[in-house]
Amino acid sequence: MSIAENIARVRANIAAAAKEAGRDVSEITLVGASKMNDADACRQAIAAGIDVLGENREQEMTKKLAEHAYDGAPLHFIGHLQRNKVKNVVGKVAVIEGVDQLVGAPIQACDLRAGAALVIAGLAAKGTTELSCVQYIERGYEDLVGKLRAVGADISLVDVPDEADTETHAG
Repeated sequence: MSIAENIARVRANIAAAAKEAGRDVSEITLVGASKMNDADACRQAIAAGIDVLGENREQEMTKKLAEHAYDGAPLHFIGHLQRNKVKNVVGKVAVIEGVDQLVGAPIQACDLRAGAALVIAGLAAKGTTELSCVQYIERGYEDLVGKLRAVGADISLVDVPDEADTETHAG
């Protein structure tokens, strides 16, 4: 079965399911995972009317971008994205689909904005997040811990005896 025939078959299945569920088929986005397919296959899928292509490997995405494989359709990054690869993905995809759940861990604030983002991530994570080097956050955000506690966050600022830094615990 060709890529175009397969997309047509999937579209027919979507239309039948939408009708049965009482939904408008135009509300449904067909995302094709381009994993393990070459640039030509991606171009064929776009020509056949795929709504979005999804890639889950940064190396494959970078190679296919250079080959203009995604021209004509939005690109989503699906699956896990390693921290060191983020810079190669941000700005090149329409959506980055993240993990289902964050898990608390010991982490370090490296600057003001990143530190504040880590506090928010720590609050959303399951378990306890211990954030060190919070001096950046303390200098840039007046009483952030107090403000977050005022809206119900389970967060505290503690002194760690053998370290010069303080830690923010969120969990």
